[in-house]
Amino acid sequence: MPMRQNPFKFLVIGVLVTGCTSFVPLSYHGAGSSATAKIAANEATMHLQHVDHQYQHLVFDLEIANHSAYAVPLLPEQISYYFSATRFPLRQFNAVDSTTSVIRLRRKRFAKSNAEVHDLFQRKERSRATVGAIFSLVSVGLVLYDAAQDRADSQKRHYTEKDVRHAATREAIVQAGFIAADIANQSAQQAQTNSYYLPFEIFTEGNIDSSASKRGKIFLPAQEVLTYLRVIVPFDHKEFVFDFKQKGF
Repeated sequence: MPMRQNPFKFLVIGVLVTGCTSFVPLSYHGAGSSATAKIAANEATMHLQHVDHQYQHLVFDLEIANHSAYAVPLLPEQISYYFSATRFPLRQFNAVDSTTSVIRLRRKRFAKSNAEVHDLFQRKERSRATVGAIFSLVSVGLVLYDAAQDRADSQKRHYTEKDVRHAATREAIVQAGFIAADIANQSAQQAQTNSYYLPFEIFTEGNIDSSASKRGKIFLPAQEVLTYLRVIVPFDHKEFVFDFKQKGF
């Protein structure tokens, strides 16, 4: 059927998952380069990698190995970040910074807490389930309307070319409704799956014991992004500073 006859095309496009920008370490230069940033220090060794873009959040995989002789507490919402259109001035890439910059404090944002991330995923699951149900009802209504019109057409003594075009248009609309409902329901199922696995994947709050490691996802709100990104992980009274760039720069 001609696409120009599909009145649902903008609705379908709106449900589709859009692409996103990937962030890589400043040392990344294409094939053979690692997409994971690493900082090794006396206090800890950290690995950080951008792995996803979800619900207008940048998702990073963070792993911390605690080398200190005692447990160190860390909350995801203590992890800060900020964007820049130009490279950040650094003494060296992926540095440990024990100082506090007033300029940085004015510009930085913070990762979401565990409770905020769980709430976000639950809200998305509910809203997408609602959208899926609405599209399903709309598609059923379109089928009933098309069937009623077909019955009315079958009772006509003369079936004109205009009637043929109208029937074809209705068929295209019904098919578009099915496609939109299918996409919306797939999105709802994916949101449900994401919510189910979240507790196993998120970087949990609490202590990191001596000689132990902790790994999980952190979520950075990112409605708007710039070319460069700095992520600051506080640990044992020091700041582990990670610098990233958009892939391709």
